[in-house]
Amino acid sequence: MIKLFGTADMEFSHRITIIVTIAVGIIVSMIGAINALLGYSLASVLGAFGLGLISFVLYGFLLKGRFIDFARWFVPLLFVMVVAPYFWIVDGGTMGGFQYFFPTYIVASAILLRKFGSKRVLIVVILNAIVLAIMLWVEYNNPDIIQVNPMRGARLFDMGFSIWLAGFGSFLMIMSALRAYEQEKEKVERLTIVDDLTQAYNRRYMTSKIQEEIDRVDRYREPGFSIILLDIDKFKSVNDTYGHDVGDQALIHLSGIIKDGLRKSDKFARWGGEEFVIFLAQTSIDGAKIVADRFREIVASTPVNEYLTITFSAGVSHYKDGDDVELITKRADKALYASKENGRNQVTVLD
Repeated sequence: MIKLFGTADMEFSHRITIIVTIAVGIIVSMIGAINALLGYSLASVLGAFGLGLISFVLYGFLLKGRFIDFARWFVPLLFVMVVAPYFWIVDGGTMGGFQYFFPTYIVASAILLRKFGSKRVLIVVILNAIVLAIMLWVEYNNPDIIQVNPMRGARLFDMGFSIWLAGFGSFLMIMSALRAYEQEKEKVERLTIVDDLTQAYNRRYMTSKIQEEIDRVDRYREPGFSIILLDIDKFKSVNDTYGHDVGDQALIHLSGIIKDGLRKSDKFARWGGEEFVIFLAQTSIDGAKIVADRFREIVASTPVNEYLTITFSAGVSHYKDGDDVELITKRADKALYASKENGRNQVTVLD
């Protein structure tokens, strides 16, 4: 069932866009009603109601999941191109409306900053300068079009709305800056735990993950975990025969298959060179062997390119009481060595 501000399964940014759009529609429609009560020109009344109607129609589409990206730039653009000049005209131009123009510009700039980033804000600045120049030109050549609210209450409403716009814009700017900081922080953190070539986790991350899981299992006495250590068969000959670019392609190919086939609770890391580790949460050693064999069969039957197909050998071990990271990975390494010794392209379990 569609609710007033969207459904629970919608993304947060989608719901915020819905809320802002309906708020703009209500505010602009209120301005139209106030203009009608104050006896302003028919054009100003119909213009405000027309913009409100556009916002409401757009709101209806947003509830159905349509025109989301359009709304994210249209609504702030509405502020810059229409609402700001409107305040300029109805509140006395350079005598009064001037003070409302810039808060309106601030909120529009802030919203567009969140959507397009700082590089695109220059567009808003230029656009604002153009609109300001047009308003000055209109006032100079048609002074009769400028109006002043005769009622103190109306002026207070305009001032309050102007303050709200400035505050809302400042809030959005702060949130945008914080979000940019968080994204940069996440990017830096990701670089420290992810292998650049395969986009799998790196050995450092996997080591800490295994230790974290050991601590958790020991503390809560939950079912243990298993790891799979795998190594691409005859990888050196792949590099020698086809070159390192194709070797890199093979690493990426294998990584993509495995990452796509794991649960969210499982982790996959490049252990070093052509060796990889799969961490399987709350998985028995028999279950881990089934997973390893499934991946082995998929990799062996899926060519890297038109002239190369790879295989891998794997060793499986399961956590035991008293294990540390070194012990469990050493058992997996011994099992992997046995797979290599017994002919490759197979999985060996060492419990």
